[in-house]
Amino acid sequence: MDYSIDQTYEYGQTALENALFRVNHFTQLKVMYDANYLEFKQNPTLSLFIKSEEVLKQFHLERGQTHLKFFFPENNQIDTILEEYLKQNRYQLDRTELYVRRPVPWISNEKPPQLMIKKVTHSTPIANDYLDLQYRFCLTFGQEYALGKTALMKEQINNPSYAILLAYWNEIPIGFIHGISIDESTFELDNFQIDESYQRKGIGTHLQAALFQEFPKQTAILLADGQDSPKEMYKKQGYQFQSFMYEALKE
Repeated sequence: MDYSIDQTYEYGQTALENALFRVNHFTQLKVMYDANYLEFKQNPTLSLFIKSEEVLKQFHLERGQTHLKFFFPENNQIDTILEEYLKQNRYQLDRTELYVRRPVPWISNEKPPQLMIKKVTHSTPIANDYLDLQYRFCLTFGQEYALGKTALMKEQINNPSYAILLAYWNEIPIGFIHGISIDESTFELDNFQIDESYQRKGIGTHLQAALFQEFPKQTAILLADGQDSPKEMYKKQGYQFQSFMYEALKE
């Protein structure tokens, strides 16, 4: 079975659409860039990009948004002329990659005695620990984003399609991972974060192993930054590269 980036979980809804693109808008969290964007259905020429750029700029200005985020078609390279335009106009150009892991058993070292992994459920001390950590991690992107993302994740704790696992090291909450059931055969691994002070201790591997137990018969998909080192870790853990997509952001 082939997997596509289109299968990944998405917040918001289509607000504008034509043969060239669609605009996704998430009213609840307007500063969540990956939920407020323009997605091209086919590679645009430079002139069509500039026209689309103006559409998104006007759409966002009317709603008090200042960023511009574009997704380009999956498995398509960006035209060199357009790439030069993006660079000259101070866009950050990134490549996102889709990885897939079949539901096969995990082989990992024995879990350290300092490490505990607990499932987050509503209205419990564990949920409060998770939300506090989520807020702290999100503060890097500003208080508005941190407050909005934490409120959004509080809602998702009750979502039956979600599984959220929280890692403790010596009873201190230090990381979490989300699993989102996409369909009967697929789940998405998302929002995977560990405090930098506790990385390289095997915590990430044990979190993933625990998450796979929540979805024992489903294939995992995840999105990774094409420039980041964690994707090498994913390959070693049995994930296989599936596809790529370019995206451009101007803040």
